[in-house]
Amino acid sequence: MYKILLIDDEYLFLESLKMVIRKNFRDIDNIQTAVSGKEGIKIAIEQKPDIVFVDIQMPGISGTETIEKIKKINPDAYFVIVTAYEYFEYAKEAIELGVAQYLVKPVSKTKIIETLLKILEKIEEKKDFLVDSIEFEEKMMKINPLIESQYLVHKINGVETINSIEFYEDIFGMNLSRGNIICINGKNISDYFGMIRNYFKQRTDCIIANPIDDKIVIFIPETTDILLQKKILEDMKKNKIKFSYGIGRVYENNYLHKSYSESVLALSSGIYDESAYSRNIKNIEKVIVEKIISKDKNLNTFIDNYFLMYDKEILKTKVLKIVLIVSRILPSSEYSDLLSSVAEEYISSIFNTKSVNELKIVFLSFINDITYFTDKETNENEIIKNVINYIKENFSKDINLQDVAEVSNISYHYLSKMFKNATGKGFNEFLNEVRVKRALQLLLNPELSIKEVSMSVGIPDPNYFSKVFKKISGVSPSEYKFTKRVR
Repeated sequence: MYKILLIDDEYLFLESLKMVIRKNFRDIDNIQTAVSGKEGIKIAIEQKPDIVFVDIQMPGISGTETIEKIKKINPDAYFVIVTAYEYFEYAKEAIELGVAQYLVKPVSKTKIIETLLKILEKIEEKKDFLVDSIEFEEKMMKINPLIESQYLVHKINGVETINSIEFYEDIFGMNLSRGNIICINGKNISDYFGMIRNYFKQRTDCIIANPIDDKIVIFIPETTDILLQKKILEDMKKNKIKFSYGIGRVYENNYLHKSYSESVLALSSGIYDESAYSRNIKNIEKVIVEKIISKDKNLNTFIDNYFLMYDKEILKTKVLKIVLIVSRILPSSEYSDLLSSVAEEYISSIFNTKSVNELKIVFLSFINDITYFTDKETNENEIIKNVINYIKENFSKDINLQDVAEVSNISYHYLSKMFKNATGKGFNEFLNEVRVKRALQLLLNPELSIKEVSMSVGIPDPNYFSKVFKKISGVSPSEYKFTKRVR
């Protein structure tokens, strides 16, 4: 198991030392001897011994020179100096060379055994440490991807991590104070995760999360130049991996979710400037307008990421710009007046928003209305038909335009304009006509009072019912009831 090299110009000492070792250490099965430093160096190159006994005073190459040369080729070997001279200078040299033991001849059997036991114990401790280190590294290789995923998922969602940044810097072995996010997407991209992970890990410091929503998310510390990032990505494409990518800007650690949003935005829009790294993502508003008009199925996700990029006041300005552009370019002059009116109401609502979330709700409502508007010719008749049916089925209840708008999944503003445009009447006017039409039938029943009829058609206040009834029919409920009874 263990190999020992004995170097001494005294043949008898070599043989006696060899005999002591053989008799007392069965684990040492390879004992080589040399009578000079030169010969000892040659054997050390071939055998790579675990332990070397060296006489410090030998003809030719000295013991100290021999140790220095063997250390260069076998730095893990343990050295024991043996000498007939107990000089301070020799002891000093032994310390500087980092030898395990310094023995003065004659050396007793007990001292030799004691020395070897100590050295063998150190060798075993070192082996155990190496085994433990290897096992730890193997465990970390399995655990690290999970820790990386956990860390990145927290960061891209703007959630505080479980441990401090210093903890993760120790685990990942890199500076995490600033960096950017790369987002990769493609057909069956998860199948290439291992390849992409290895490709990046071999070329730069990075953290890579397990695939998230069919995307591979990568954190790159600021120390890695954007040009190198792009080179790695383009080189990967040469390996016949088909994918698209988006690169976010560099942010402080606590704002990496913004870099992620930018990378997703760049990925989904294809507007990232790939000819050179740019600190701005260009023409985003133009892309959003195009997505609104084309009713892109990923528009909501795109908007979510867009709203993470700016603060409220900047977003207000940009959203107003989008609303104005959309209202001007929709290819339908027939409804231009209606759209302009709806847009004006939304502009007013946008100005009055108090938070980013409220602004986003208003903007998404506008987009929803516009989606209906662009499909107006095919959808409007169906919408109006459904609204009229809803009124006829529910007029006896306390309903209003807001209720109908929610049922129809249309904004209050848009439904109001659309209903008036389609029927020539406001919602309340139409509702009251339906109620009065039914009241005319119910008043023919002599057993029903005006108050009961009023309640039956959804107007609990008899006085208000009378006013509405007379406005539409030309006579009051009591006059109508009397006239019919006389006949």
